[in-house]
Amino acid sequence: MMKQQILLIGMFLFVLMNTTYAQSNGTMNTDKDQVKTTIEKWNQAMLNGDVTAIKDYFPENGVTFFVSYQKMEEMNVDLIIKSLEGQFKSMAYTNYDLLSDPLIYITENGNTAFVYSTMEIAYKVLDSNKGEKFTIIGLEVLIKENGKWVSVLKTTEEAKEKRKPVVLEQSVLDEFSGSYKSERTGNIFTIENDGKNLISKLGDEVSTYIPQSDYSFYKDRFSQSIVFGRDSNGKIQFFTYIKDNICTVMNRID
Repeated sequence: MMKQQILLIGMFLFVLMNTTYAQSNGTMNTDKDQVKTTIEKWNQAMLNGDVTAIKDYFPENGVTFFVSYQKMEEMNVDLIIKSLEGQFKSMAYTNYDLLSDPLIYITENGNTAFVYSTMEIAYKVLDSNKGEKFTIIGLEVLIKENGKWVSVLKTTEEAKEKRKPVVLEQSVLDEFSGSYKSERTGNIFTIENDGKNLISKLGDEVSTYIPQSDYSFYKDRFSQSIVFGRDSNGKIQFFTYIKDNICTVMNRID
């Protein structure tokens, strides 16, 4: 699948997910503009096949994480660059389009940014010259390193992928149980489980989410999913609610 061809990169900083805005509106807006420009530079570098520009996107220590649906592993940026070089020999990205303005949250110290976006990406298979495109919804974490924003975590979910349920142990399902508050609306959601699936409750509204990995769940027959993240101690700290072109963060409050 195409989502496996785009490298998902970064360091696990989900512990910082209880975000607040930067200390002043001026600082916040400046940082938001800088973060958006950084994201656009990455996309342009992919279109140009410019590995030098792509390498500049990573932290100086050159160590990051490869993120897939069921695992997260440490990788060296040089290996990621070599993989991209091989990818550019078989395909070429031709266009990207942000389907909605990215949601950008800046931490109080102004050194960490969380970005949620939906993007349509077009590419061409070089052997056949056939054009294709796909849509992804992404979560990205950037840090400010020596005045420059660099990516330390990037994970994406294909907006229209075919869902494949998995079976999780009761002990794993129990880890997600708790109360979560929406960053966007302030609504409080309760997460429980029925021994097989997760149950989300908001007032009288009840939704069932089916596991598709050990941290990602989807709503059957709907383009909705929730993706959980842990803090540095391994505790479930938040989940991201994804529906069509909208991403919303729900922070754990119990």
